[in-house]
Amino acid sequence: KFPFKQRSGNQTADFTSCVTNQIPSHLECEQLQKFMNWTEKVPKGMHKVLIRKDVSQDPNKEENYPGLVEDFVELECHKAIGMSDWCGTCLHSAKKGQPGYCGEDAATTEETGRFEREKPRPSAWGGWGFCDPLCRQLGYRGFRFNKPTLNEIMRKVSSHEDC
Repeated sequence: KFPFKQRSGNQTADFTSCVTNQIPSHLECEQLQKFMNWTEKVPKGMHKVLIRKDVSQDPNKEENYPGLVEDFVELECHKAIGMSDWCGTCLHSAKKGQPGYCGEDAATTEETGRFEREKPRPSAWGGWGFCDPLCRQLGYRGFRFNKPTLNEIMRKVSSHEDC
């Protein structure tokens, strides 16, 4: 969903298309990479690594993990897929006025305050996804006014008798 907000350090920026900067990730992913002496965050042959972290001794557990019932959290470390970019996504759990809300009554640019609040805010916890590599190959053709538009193609498929 465009535009989306991305935080990097103490800076926040709006993006209106897929981005190539680093995929949102947990600090523990980098720590695991260093500890295991991997050249990449996720080893060859895998697309993601799950870290099960015990947070029972975290003095800020309630603040850092609101609503967590158990003492463990699963942290996902994702591998960048070739030249694919990524972007913010809709969150099915988001309610009107919350980041990532995409319901039929989602705010428009005319509703400045709510529109700003509903922009996706990707983080290591989610709210992002990979863009289709085809977008890069086509030079983002088919996008008008920062919104995807449907392109039609003619496909001819042989009948099952001809196969």
